[in-house]
Amino acid sequence: MLQYHWIPDTNIVEFTINGAISRKQFAALVTEVESKIEDYGSVDLLEEIRGIGNIPLAVLWADLRWAVSHWKKIGRVAVVCDKDWVEKVVEVMQPLVAMDVRHFELAEKDKARRWLRDGID
Repeated sequence: MLQYHWIPDTNIVEFTINGAISRKQFAALVTEVESKIEDYGSVDLLEEIRGIGNIPLAVLWADLRWAVSHWKKIGRVAVVCDKDWVEKVVEVMQPLVAMDVRHFELAEKDKARRWLRDGID
């Protein structure tokens, strides 16, 4: 399941992954994020990963294509997750992308929000 919401009066979109993600859910998230890019010029994302279920290859491919085409419009990404392997992926990914990507534990979700909002660690 993929749920998302916009933090009013900011350019921040939060979304939570907990299980499988469908193409329809991914497309709805992309529509929301693109709407905020239009409104604010760029967007910051908080991605909370509770659990990862089945994600069709077409969704992964669409995600990669979308991310590559929007790198310059994404400022910060906070990945909030207690899974060690996700933290490792974030560490490897950070030097390869234009956006600032950081990992936070689930208990640090408020800290992640502050970092996105204020740029403060």
